[in-house]
Amino acid sequence: MAGVVLVLALGELVTRSGAVDPQYVPHVSTVLRRMVELCGDASFLSHTLDTVQAWLIGLALSVVAGVVLGFVVGSNRFVYKSFQALFDFVRPIPSVALIPLGMLVIGQGMQLKLALIVYAATWPMLYNIVSAIRSLDRIQQETARVFHIGRHARFLHIFLPSTLPHLATGIRVASPIALVLAISVEMLGGSRTGLGVWILDANTGAGRADLVFAGTAIAGILGALGNWLLAVAERRLLPWHPSHRSDSTR
Repeated sequence: MAGVVLVLALGELVTRSGAVDPQYVPHVSTVLRRMVELCGDASFLSHTLDTVQAWLIGLALSVVAGVVLGFVVGSNRFVYKSFQALFDFVRPIPSVALIPLGMLVIGQGMQLKLALIVYAATWPMLYNIVSAIRSLDRIQQETARVFHIGRHARFLHIFLPSTLPHLATGIRVASPIALVLAISVEMLGGSRTGLGVWILDANTGAGRADLVFAGTAIAGILGALGNWLLAVAERRLLPWHPSHRSDSTR
């Protein structure tokens, strides 16, 4: 909090000093006031809700897709070797570059946002799950087989505890990616509603820099809030993980 207050105070000092034109870079206090006002603006809240809906649904679909593909690819060496080259080729393609193609094939709206979010946010889950499966302790697995522990018990006591921390990390990495994709699609014409559309209209239509900064700051707060909630959920669901045990011990 001290760092946030220091940055805001420094920004207010710079904008008040006359070093920048307030028409293009408004005062921090003005932006904060606009942010409070927007929290009671029905139109802004409707646009924001549309973005949040696409963000959360797309992230949930990405988790399902990443987990399923990760288990299939990671647990089978032949499948892993067969698709490794294809994944290495497809993964670096920027998701934003696919927006025009997506508009031609899918059209505008929620379906386009969800499709591109799933494409971009699935990769962190997929690679974390594959990495977790391929790094499983073989001694543990062989010991379980020697003692005739069933597959269900091995899944609950060996497989699941080893993969859950990796999945949690993948979700935290994928969450901001999903939010960025949702807003990017809205800004680049892939949707008629959403926070990105509202920010673009505030810039090109109204020419209000204070509203642009306020909307952008709220988007950043949404991302930070999502990351904080995921971190809290991870600590609650994985209290046995060494990193969380060490935190509680200290």
